[in-house]
Amino acid sequence: MLKEGQLVMIKECHKIPELVGKTAEVVVTNGLELGRKYPIHIQIDGYDNPVGFREDELILISPN
Repeated sequence: MLKEGQLVMIKECHKIPELVGKTAEVVVTNGLELGRKYPIHIQIDGYDNPVGFREDELILISPN
């Protein structure tokens, strides 16, 4: 289970394939409880707003 503040690498993104391989920080993890299809929100450098992903689309690179 990912936690806020951890660093991840994007493993898969069908809608925005150019994001694959980028690193980002986890900023929201409660999306599953809210019924969201993409429950983990990450902040990617160069993007103003967090982007939602499923946990299986991300690789943990810094356990913090």
